[in-house]
Amino acid sequence: MDYPKSVPGIGLVNGKFVNEDVVGGLPGSLIPATWGNGITDELLNVVKSAGLEPSENDVTQLLLAIKRISQSGEDKHAADIGAANLYMANYVPAISALKDGLTLRFTAGNANTGASTFAPNGLLPKPLLSLALSALRPAEIVGGSVCSVVYSAARDSWLLVYASGGNATSGRLLNVKTFTASGVYVPTAGMKNVLVKVVGGGGGSAGVSPATSTQYGVSGGGASGSYAEAWLDAKTIGISQVITVGISGAAGAIASSGASGGTSSFGSLVSAPGGGASPWIDLVSPGVMACISAVHQAPSLPEGTSSTVPARPVRRASRLQALRSLDMVPARRWAQEERATVSAARRASEPVTVLAAAELPMPRTSRDDPVQPALPVS
Repeated sequence: MDYPKSVPGIGLVNGKFVNEDVVGGLPGSLIPATWGNGITDELLNVVKSAGLEPSENDVTQLLLAIKRISQSGEDKHAADIGAANLYMANYVPAISALKDGLTLRFTAGNANTGASTFAPNGLLPKPLLSLALSALRPAEIVGGSVCSVVYSAARDSWLLVYASGGNATSGRLLNVKTFTASGVYVPTAGMKNVLVKVVGGGGGSAGVSPATSTQYGVSGGGASGSYAEAWLDAKTIGISQVITVGISGAAGAIASSGASGGTSSFGSLVSAPGGGASPWIDLVSPGVMACISAVHQAPSLPEGTSSTVPARPVRRASRLQALRSLDMVPARRWAQEERATVSAARRASEPVTVLAAAELPMPRTSRDDPVQPALPVS
């Protein structure tokens, strides 16, 4: 559309129409019939495409027609003419270039079976991503799905913001609710899915008994509560769900074990048991404490199992002290056996397995008897 510049003798001034100037003796511009009819036909086409009947007396029809066309989104919807995972559509008017934020819709002809692409009007196909910005998973689009996509220039990809009937996760964050005490969860209006996270109550510590100057009293902390989470839809949750917040385990009295933490739950759908309590063992003397510490430095393995010996012996003196304290086997004989094993491992340059020192089930023998290992060294 333009002024009738190609028509001679119509009196355009600077390319535009002017009125007659009687005082100055200048004639007014003429409107050629061809140009006038063309303008009228173009405006009527807009009115008719919106389903309106043209009326000479209604001067609001053009504006109403534009609003109706915009609401229908006919220019942004087309049928898919591609194949599974390769979606294509032709729009009118044609999409000639991709711009950031461009929003289009198409009705899919096939379900996707994995990563997919989308190409409007023969442009280069671009990756079709989920709202999590990852490649589509199977069945996020199904045959007949009405899909809404938005082009992201930063990622040079299309984002699938909606797909009817498919498994795509769409929408927005409506609310975050945190319960520190038991109560009732009522879904926010419009909620479709909920990510539920549950933590059980922590266990309590054992109480320590008063100790003398020659005793130790030790107590560890209780175990943390377990954790659970689940992705639930509105149909599964229903109108509401009872929330139970597990209480923390109480600390133990003097020389007593603590209490276990309580179970937290989201109705009967998700639960997380509480942590175990710390047990009270007893007071120990410094000698026994040193012995226990030395034994715990060696690997704790069940009887009959083995562990790989490192390239260089670690805390060898502590293991021997443990053996002497527990009076399990002659320490000197065991040291000789262990050194021979490690030496053989170094020469062979391959892992050598032996039983852990604190777990060796060797019988007590006299110093003149040979020490027989419980299991052969490999």
